[in-house]
Amino acid sequence: QVECRRRSSQAKRTPRFRDMLHRGLIALAIVVCCAESASVGHPGGVQVEWKDLSYSVEVGKGPQRSRKAILKGLTGIAPPGHVVAIMGPTGSGKTSLLNALAGRTLASPGGCLSGDILINGEPRDEGSFRRLSAYVQQDDVMYPHQTVAETLQMAARLRLQASDAGSAEYRENFVGSLIQQLGLVKARDTVIGDDKTRGVSGGERKRTNLGIELISDPNVIFLDEPTSGLDSFQAESVIHTLSKLADHGRTVFVSIHQPSSAVFNMFDYLLLLSEGEAMYYGPAKRAVAYFSSLGHRCPNLFNPGDFFLDLVSIDYRTPDARNTTSQTVQNLGAAFRLHWSKVGHAKARPTPAKGAFPPIARMRSLSDLLTAEGRPITPPPPPPPGPRPKFAVGWGQQFLALYGRAAKEVSRDTQSIVVRGITTMIFAVALSVAYSKKDIDAQKAIQDKTGAMFFMAVNQAFGMIGPVLGSFPIERGIVLRERMARSYRLSAYYLAKVWSEMPVVCGLPVVFGCITYPALRLRRDIKHFGIFLLIMVLNSICATSLGILVSAATSSFREANSIAPVIMVISLLFGGFYVNSQNMHPFLVGLSQLSFIRHTFAALSINEFKGLHIPCEKGAADCVSGGDQVLSRLSLDTLTLGRAILGQVALIGMFNICALAALRRNMPSFEPLKSGQVPGPPSEPEGKKQGT
Repeated sequence: QVECRRRSSQAKRTPRFRDMLHRGLIALAIVVCCAESASVGHPGGVQVEWKDLSYSVEVGKGPQRSRKAILKGLTGIAPPGHVVAIMGPTGSGKTSLLNALAGRTLASPGGCLSGDILINGEPRDEGSFRRLSAYVQQDDVMYPHQTVAETLQMAARLRLQASDAGSAEYRENFVGSLIQQLGLVKARDTVIGDDKTRGVSGGERKRTNLGIELISDPNVIFLDEPTSGLDSFQAESVIHTLSKLADHGRTVFVSIHQPSSAVFNMFDYLLLLSEGEAMYYGPAKRAVAYFSSLGHRCPNLFNPGDFFLDLVSIDYRTPDARNTTSQTVQNLGAAFRLHWSKVGHAKARPTPAKGAFPPIARMRSLSDLLTAEGRPITPPPPPPPGPRPKFAVGWGQQFLALYGRAAKEVSRDTQSIVVRGITTMIFAVALSVAYSKKDIDAQKAIQDKTGAMFFMAVNQAFGMIGPVLGSFPIERGIVLRERMARSYRLSAYYLAKVWSEMPVVCGLPVVFGCITYPALRLRRDIKHFGIFLLIMVLNSICATSLGILVSAATSSFREANSIAPVIMVISLLFGGFYVNSQNMHPFLVGLSQLSFIRHTFAALSINEFKGLHIPCEKGAADCVSGGDQVLSRLSLDTLTLGRAILGQVALIGMFNICALAALRRNMPSFEPLKSGQVPGPPSEPEGKKQGT
């Protein structure tokens, strides 16, 4: 300002041109200074408001059908920079409210979600809000054979924009800093683990799951029971991390059942629910005084969380206890509605600037929290101008990243690979021993060969379809979480999953064929042996593709394991060995073309018998002198080897296309929000600064 006044006084004694030049330079300097000031410091956060939020579902059937209210007209506001705890007894609607605010209420027949949800004063847009928010599920579903560092590296590779994640060094520093911030340094190179594999502890799993969602630096974080299954120290560590994130401008929602007193003191806002109705919403530190004013005094040195849960829980053990506690809950609900009507809107805080802060500012704000071994993280380059794409990285990068992860999961599951390998060799040796007798009659060997080839097709089919039946039901939770975060396209995930299985799927039939082919004394030349191995590999891929289709079309391993044997038995029945195609009804002949075992058996038979000379003893009745006669008796004389192999390839393509469609169809849909009116806010919690 001094310089401006000095130059302004000088301008009065300068020519008109110099005066205009000085004015222009001063204006330009002001614009530059304002622009620089806007890019420094922490940007504005996201304020979430909701009003008259109700959710109900239909229960019962026929005349007994009725509507059950899960949420009953809830209203509130959560300003940025605060942790909102949603508490209540079991069945009070905590998770339902969290899902409704996050836009993740699963659609159900007869379900109805109504009310208003505003983001910075504007109606929530589902697509943009998902990019600004993160949802940490109660179940810590992650790949068991990935380490903590690999799990977070994968999330960074898929969720950071191409301009951010282009530098491997930046990504490594960023993930390393996040690991340090979450207290996962000791568990960095430990696998996640599952029921069969020992891995990280429960608290480390929770923090790793949280770290996955923090990779994209969300403005709003939703957590469903983040402390369940943890001891008090680990629970306090998780909530302390969330509190630090909230202090830097994020809005954090936590559903929690029964927090310790130390954890309760970290909450800024408390939303207490019972039977889907709000018993209290406001600053957590004022909750004890509020209930004391209603005649419910919390004893000294007593955990407020335990006291509130005891107060709003309904006791169903006896009719008298139920009536008494139900009346208490009704009175508390009515008292809070009266309280909210008087003071809820009177202490409304101003709404921050509309719209989310720029992505580069969000990334810098999270980078400010993190340090990698004492070295500051260099901010990534700014993204190109224009709207950000739907996915952070392209399809090719998605496929490579997902394939690498899936291949590691397959290769590290050594127990499964060893068991499948041993099983394959046992069947191969057993089959070889069964046909190991020498100097057998060539005519009787025809039956041996046809039976052996059909057995090989069936054996490899059953061996390949079983292990993949549980693939998608187990991974569905992971895929849903990553798809909701717009990490990748479903086609990239599916193809990566399928290709990762190929080394085992192709390797086992080759081992099986190398053992059984010479033992069965099949045609001994490299051409027919190579075609034999190709047919067996295609048969294994067909069985795997069918298993993937069944897995993708079902919702659980038990369901898939019940359906697959039925399909396999039908495919076996129409495989061309038990029933001759000329003896089938015409409509069944077309249906038999869907049996991949039929195409495998046909290809193996043609490869072995086409043009084969079979010795025939003199004077023998009903002698088969050539392989073409064998094919004629099997009704395969009009089929060529190329058509049989093409049938295998066609079924592989059909099974995979149907599996991708089934997987896409099985992705859950969410309940639409029917709009109502605008909400009002609660009072500002003590000890917190005004929102940024």
